[in-house]
Amino acid sequence: ADAEFAAIANYSSQLLGSSRDEFLATLREPTEPFVYHNYEAMTKKLKELNERYPSITSLYTIGKSVEQRDLWVMIISDQPLVHEAGEAEVRYIGNIHGDESVGRECLIRLIEYLCVNYGTNDFITKLVNHVRI
Repeated sequence: ADAEFAAIANYSSQLLGSSRDEFLATLREPTEPFVYHNYEAMTKKLKELNERYPSITSLYTIGKSVEQRDLWVMIISDQPLVHEAGEAEVRYIGNIHGDESVGRECLIRLIEYLCVNYGTNDFITKLVNHVRI
């Protein structure tokens, strides 16, 4: 078991380009405390993140819900408006049902986490530069 753990730790260090502790030391937490977002607060938060990080985000709507609310999409990438040939694309989906708040909150936190750490954390920067999220 110790050999397996050492192998995993070594592989993680290779991916991160540093030790686990060095990696964690460079991460920045979102500045605001955690809160649950209703539709209006979620929309405001997404717009704020898009305005604060316009070079790596694109926010748009793909239509309306049955309650005539915008269905928001946020793209995070070094070129968010471009489908780069050969670049991996990952899609996370949350908030499919209005009462499923955990998925919505996880994605809002992930978006903010990627944005605030872009350019300051090597791993997050590489991830955003090489994956369209």
